[in-house]
Amino acid sequence: MKTVNNLVDEFRHFLNDNHSKHFNAFNQRYNDHPEAAKAEAVVFSFFNQNGYNIRVEETSKNKGGVDFRVRTADSEFVVEVTSVSQNTFTKKSGVPTKFKSSKVFTVSSRGAARQIRQEAFDKAKQMSGYNCPAILIVTSEHLQYGHILQNKKAPFGASMFMTSPPGIAIEHNQKIRDDDTQTPISFTSENATNLEYSLFLKFNERGRIEFCRKQISAVLLFYIRKHEVSIVGLLHPKPIYRFSHKILPSVPFMKALIPKGVLSSETEDYSIADFGGGIESIWIHDESFPYRWFF
Repeated sequence: MKTVNNLVDEFRHFLNDNHSKHFNAFNQRYNDHPEAAKAEAVVFSFFNQNGYNIRVEETSKNKGGVDFRVRTADSEFVVEVTSVSQNTFTKKSGVPTKFKSSKVFTVSSRGAARQIRQEAFDKAKQMSGYNCPAILIVTSEHLQYGHILQNKKAPFGASMFMTSPPGIAIEHNQKIRDDDTQTPISFTSENATNLEYSLFLKFNERGRIEFCRKQISAVLLFYIRKHEVSIVGLLHPKPIYRFSHKILPSVPFMKALIPKGVLSSETEDYSIADFGGGIESIWIHDESFPYRWFF
């Protein structure tokens, strides 16, 4: 069975034979940021070994643009790869990369969601200007990232990247007050979100919902291990160019259930009522969750 290092060697040979100007840049990237270089090699191998026509679009990071262009029998899309290092994910999530003994950790799902949203924010401009769907692939080798991708149930798994980790909305009953302080003592609560770390949605300054980062058609999340990758995807609800989940039929994709009136409208922002009072999401072809690709 192949390892990640085998994929790196194969990609290095491919660049040396076919894209000599990118060969040295990749080697330098491997020396400076090995997790990022491994991510590129894994993504290239994933499409190449699964029968997709993939070509190097750009591997020199100082020039901008995307990394790869992929062609199928009846479609084309571009791919940008970004990697969240284990050290960065540890700082954001609070979970170390290795465990010496049984221990209880304070895990920050908001920290993880913030980092993934930041990756999309940083790459959005770079992915603009293409006349086809653009896919962002976010990789990590961190154990907690893998746990998130393996959790199918909202709000603890990858669904939190669609709508942001939930908070609690509390509404006081102003008519029931403490006799001494006159502060409300009766309230109701429910799960809610402010979309702060959503990949594709946000509240604007008027408290209305906007679609954002529309140049990113979908985000794929790759958890990289020694011999395999775990993969799930999230579809942008209203991108500039729509990406069909049927292109990757083995990968589970999350889809937000957006009312047809919102999808067909050219309005820039919407009220919560326009969304039917909330935003629900479902997983598409999730029989194998997450999809595991063995090298």
